[in-house]
Amino acid sequence: MTAPDVGALKALWRAVFCDPEEEIDRFFSHFYAPERTVAITEGGELAAMAHLLPAGSLVLGGKAPPCAMLYAVASAPHLRGRGFGRRVTEEAVQRAQALGFEAVVLHPAEKTLFSFYEKLGFLTAFSACFTGIINLDPQSEPETHGAALRRISSAEYAALRRRYLDGRVFIDFTPHAFAYQEALCGEGGLFAVERGGETVGCAIVERGGEETAAKELLCLPRDFDDAVAALERAFPAHALSVRAPEWAVPGGSERAVPFGMLYLTAAGYPQDAAGWYGPAFD
Repeated sequence: MTAPDVGALKALWRAVFCDPEEEIDRFFSHFYAPERTVAITEGGELAAMAHLLPAGSLVLGGKAPPCAMLYAVASAPHLRGRGFGRRVTEEAVQRAQALGFEAVVLHPAEKTLFSFYEKLGFLTAFSACFTGIINLDPQSEPETHGAALRRISSAEYAALRRRYLDGRVFIDFTPHAFAYQEALCGEGGLFAVERGGETVGCAIVERGGEETAAKELLCLPRDFDDAVAALERAFPAHALSVRAPEWAVPGGSERAVPFGMLYLTAAGYPQDAAGWYGPAFD
């Protein structure tokens, strides 16, 4: 399949990820490009696919190599065990390099996949802390100490995020990528956390059904509890989960777990660096 068949790609996506049609169409209208898609066929049938998203750059000390996100890697369920997942990943990395991306990042969908990607040359380079689920009492009024959320644009969020990540290893997503993330947020969105007229953090919030998830919360440790309280106030009567870098969470280093992986072709990766991935469109 020299030019990937979009209908076949969508069908495989549907079979593997079980996403609603609206979400599948949103991806193909926002991010899909034939030159950034690797598709492998077997007997005229689509066996595996992988998509490369132009995420932005990987901020790495004084360097910022262009970065692609490896996304929606999938093999046809009835053809698994025949090496198509490995092959499509290797070809996707090669395609990324040919397109000028020096870094390729991904968020494994399952813990067991970390070892799979390590064998293909990926390094576990990003970690995250999770608060778990906070069961909110709809009858209570959370104390916020004046902290509140203000909805902001994708461009404003990208700029604010850089402020909190300055001096760290992180993926500097483009406003276009944040606009896609915003579309996934449902009733949530991109927010600045403010207190007393001062910005004390930023958050990406997805809300669906009875759950609210902060896919990214960036702030100083001293402001973490206030930021979480502001999230509770903005989205009451829902279960809330929060994902944040270990340096933002009081005592968070004890709860950090592997989150994302990196394939880097040029610049070296700082030893023991705990990079921040951020939104993985998961």
